[in-house]
Amino acid sequence: MTRRKPEADWWDPTPSESAAEYAARVTGPEAWSHSRDAGGRGGGRVSLGPDLHDLGNARWLVAQHGADLRYVRPWRRWLAWDGRRWAPDATGEAERRAQQIVAALLRAAADAPDETRQRQLIAHAQRSASAPRMDSLLKLASTQAELAATPETFNADPWLFNTLTGTLDLRTGALCPHDRANYITKLAPVAFAPEAACPRWEQFLAEIFKD
Repeated sequence: MTRRKPEADWWDPTPSESAAEYAARVTGPEAWSHSRDAGGRGGGRVSLGPDLHDLGNARWLVAQHGADLRYVRPWRRWLAWDGRRWAPDATGEAERRAQQIVAALLRAAADAPDETRQRQLIAHAQRSASAPRMDSLLKLASTQAELAATPETFNADPWLFNTLTGTLDLRTGALCPHDRANYITKLAPVAFAPEAACPRWEQFLAEIFKD
């Protein structure tokens, strides 16, 4: 039986490095360096590491889009940051982000230092565009430490009230910008108006707490 040529999927260690050095090189953060656009989102040029296989694709998804995606295994679903909250992914946002990895591979092929590397990247992009490879990418990505989350991660601070215009801290009354780090999934469909009057509420308080 003829074995598949290893260079189609792997980048072999250089003659001067040990197996441990090679492992460190291909699994370190520099193997999946990336750029972001002005809005802080992924999708810019990506400097692809040596791993042209499903796990490598999963790591590139983390590098490119990890700030905006989380996977919660007990819920069996992806959540995506929509600018205001971590919203359940009901439209396939995670899949669209995975598809962008194929585009990143093709852009990297255009910047490849030689024809051999260019052919490797194009061939890998073509394989990665198939539905089974996309499914494998997302399955592996869902287990990466940067993306895996538990239900307890979300809505942990009961004093934060999320509105269309920002997150209200009920302890201080301060309205803060929406923040991924708060891990809020809920959103009240109203804008916070600190100057708004509430005459009926004030009347109720006056009736209850009489002098």
